[in-house]
Amino acid sequence: MSETRRRYLVPIAIVTAIAFAGSAGAATAAKLITGKDIKDGSITAKDLKNKTITNKKIKDGTITGAKVKDGSLSPSDFSGSVQGPTGPQGPQGSPGVSGLESVSQTFPGVFVINSGGQRGLSEVKTVSCPAGKTAISGGFDLGTNPSQNGQARQVTASSSQPSADGSGWSVQLFNNSTSFDTSIDLKVTAVCATVG
Repeated sequence: MSETRRRYLVPIAIVTAIAFAGSAGAATAAKLITGKDIKDGSITAKDLKNKTITNKKIKDGTITGAKVKDGSLSPSDFSGSVQGPTGPQGPQGSPGVSGLESVSQTFPGVFVINSGGQRGLSEVKTVSCPAGKTAISGGFDLGTNPSQNGQARQVTASSSQPSADGSGWSVQLFNNSTSFDTSIDLKVTAVCATVG
């Protein structure tokens, strides 16, 4: 073999040997470290670059409820398709109210004694609901007679509430004056309904 040819072949052989050794070494190194070689808990979230592990890299069924820290997930982390099992049938609710209607009655010249040494109270006046209905609300009006504006300023309601049995609405007036008795027209309204 000539000296010139030997001079070229030696470097080529060396480069080829190095390249072969490098590729074989990389292939061998790639096969050297597996999941079995990594101690549990030795790699934490701090060791991983953000977005390194994606959904495609996680095998189905790998992450179970036992591996998720309590409180680490919120409702926004779940898709709308995630739904728990249907719960048991709840108890029957009440039917509510029906047949709503308003009933009014005006009681003319209701006498209200003065409150100077007296209780200053009128008689209790009640408007009744139709049979079978209950008063669910109500109220009163002292302004139905314009000529009684002075009395309206002198009198207030001592009570405005359902009657004792709930079948109507009752109002009792109070005289703020300690000197003068008065009389005034009183309109009582009951809001009635069938309950249950």
